[in-house]
Amino acid sequence: MRKIFLLSVLALVLLGSIFSQVKADPGFYGVEYILNTIFDSTNSAIKATISGAASLDSLTVTSAVTQNPQVTIENTNADDNNPFLYFYKNSVSPADADYLGNITFRGEDDASQLTDFANIVSRSLDVSNGAEAGSLIFQVMQAGTQRSYLILAAADGADTGEVVINEASQDIDFRVESDANANQLLVDGGANTVQMGTDTQYMIFSTYTLGGVGDVPMMAGVSTGSAVGDNVFILDSAMAIADIRDSGAVSLVFAADDAAEIGSIQYNLASATAVMNFNINQRDNTEDTGGIVYSTSSASANIPAAATVDIEVDIPAGAKIIGCSFRVDTALVGGETWDAAYIDGSTQALATAAAVAQNTKVNTMFDNNAATEITSAETDIQITKNAGGAFTAQGAITAVVYYQVLSSLDDV
Repeated sequence: MRKIFLLSVLALVLLGSIFSQVKADPGFYGVEYILNTIFDSTNSAIKATISGAASLDSLTVTSAVTQNPQVTIENTNADDNNPFLYFYKNSVSPADADYLGNITFRGEDDASQLTDFANIVSRSLDVSNGAEAGSLIFQVMQAGTQRSYLILAAADGADTGEVVINEASQDIDFRVESDANANQLLVDGGANTVQMGTDTQYMIFSTYTLGGVGDVPMMAGVSTGSAVGDNVFILDSAMAIADIRDSGAVSLVFAADDAAEIGSIQYNLASATAVMNFNINQRDNTEDTGGIVYSTSSASANIPAAATVDIEVDIPAGAKIIGCSFRVDTALVGGETWDAAYIDGSTQALATAAAVAQNTKVNTMFDNNAATEITSAETDIQITKNAGGAFTAQGAITAVVYYQVLSSLDDV
């Protein structure tokens, strides 16, 4: 108790002396070390040491106790206002780009060298009265050099405000996690790409070097194990290029909602031919409706123990048939050659004594000179055993019919 009492008396005498000096000389800030030791309130143990020059140009709080020293700024007022911590650059000649404050996180490297591992810096971008603008910069040490990872910069004159990540163009990734995905959004600093999706299935947005053109905007779908160039969709001011490579072909596939494929355009790299697997509607450029539709219909049939079998290609009434392609999917019994013809809406021979081997192919254009060019009812195809009699139940044939049909104009 006597020790505490003596310390209290000493502190009062010291503070009284300081206040007297301040009253006499406002420029006086105190003795060289102001209350340089802080004691524990319960056992008088030293908790921290405060040191600073008489002018208080610097202040150091030192402690050897774990998780100390700690600095708390506490406001006990009952109102809704908060305490403040100010960094005040009190300059007689403030200028644009002045540094206003710096919080540095400092430690030592493994060679006992003092190192600033991170900084938070504030600057005044524009000090013009009424047009003031500032910035806040977050820096971290990377490979021995301070790098600006994040910059918050206000609008400054003609420059718009911006949030800048990786100002120094380093190999730094920007990653956003969702509830179940660690890489929902990933800007890959090394690959110069933007990635969205999951770790195994994602879209990449970047540029693609196109022969004869140069770098163009690119969107690519990537699955685990595939390269970026395997699934590319390129968008440019003068072109839209689908480049989904599959067995030497480039395809653009269309689907609706969760449905299966409803159409595609495929370009075969080897044969330099394009194939369109959907209906095409050609209409007058002054109308939004109507037109002539180019379409296909396909079906297959197994060969039964009968003289004939119908392949239900269902060509609609009113259609103009262009031609038909056949393929033997499963070989028929040897010697049982076959004939084919349109039936119902249009009747016209298509094949005579066609071979029975698997992958036999027959292509027949529609006879435009025939009287049945325009169909009047739904048309199918009938397969008949050549030279009469019944087939043996073996084999399968596919037919694909190409046709045109007119689409009506809407009401005015």
